[in-house]
This record gives sequence, structure tokens and C-alpha cells, in this order.
Amino acid sequence: MKYRMRIEQCSVYAAIMLLAACATTPPAPEPESDPTPPQFVEPEPVVVEESMIVFEPEPEPEPEPMQPQLLTYTVVAGDNLWDIADKSYIYGNAYQWPLIYKDNKPQISDADLIYPGQIFNINLDHDSDEVNAAIEHATMRGSWSLDLIEPPDLLYLSR
Repeated sequence: MKYRMRIEQCSVYAAIMLLAACATTPPAPEPESDPTPPQFVEPEPVVVEESMIVFEPEPEPEPEPMQPQLLTYTVVAGDNLWDIADKSYIYGNAYQWPLIYKDNKPQISDADLIYPGQIFNINLDHDSDEVNAAIEHATMRGSWSLDLIEPPDLLYLSR
């Protein structure tokens, strides 16, 4: 029993000494270079909730300028500007014939004289001021005469 007590006392003594050494001993310095490379740790996946997503609206594209709606018309025998303007797929109003005349002035020397095979460009998108001016000219022009450009036609074309 004597020995038993001494062993127990030694064990207690050793434990005290160990605790005292740990409490007073500074930590060992880290080695300057670690011979083993660091282990790659895969990051945890990021969870994105729908409420976290912000959508930036795309800017509205600039509206393109309106291009006039154009139609080509090939003159046939017996045609005149009055009848062409009166066609339902053109203006549907014979009094708008001056619009065709003005738009095709380079190839029409006299509004009263057009020829088969001529190809006219017809603008179907004239503004109301142009349409009203054409109708006014058509109603005030007077009679037709071949091979003479009437003064009212010259005045209309100059506007």
C-alpha cells in the first residue's frame, strides 16, 4: 500500500507538472515553409434564390424613322394621271393625281401626256397638307391641253 500511495502521488505530481509546463511554455513557432502543399478545399455551392435575381430591362430600341410606303406603277395604253390616282389600290381619289405628277416630275414633262411603259413611283404616305394641296390644285387647274405645261402646274410643282 505504501507503494500504491507513492504511485498515486507521483501521478498527481506528474499531472501538475505537465499542466504547469503547458501554461508557461509559449507556443512553438510555425515553420517558415511548409513542405506539403495546401489541400484544395472545394467551396460550398452558392444558393441563389429567385428573389435575389435582378433583371435589368433592355433599353427600348430607337424607333426607326417611318419609311414612306412606295408602290410602282407601269403605265399602260390609255392611262392618265387622273385614272391612275383613282385606282383603289393607289389613292382611290382621282383629285390626288398631282401627287403622282410631283413625285415623278423628272419623267413627266406634261401632266396631260404620259406614255405606256413609264414606271411611276407612287408614295402612299403623303401627309394631309400635301394631299389637300394636291386636291386644291386638281380642282382649280382648269382644262387639259396637250404639249403645254399649264401655269398652275408650274406653280404647284414649285411648292
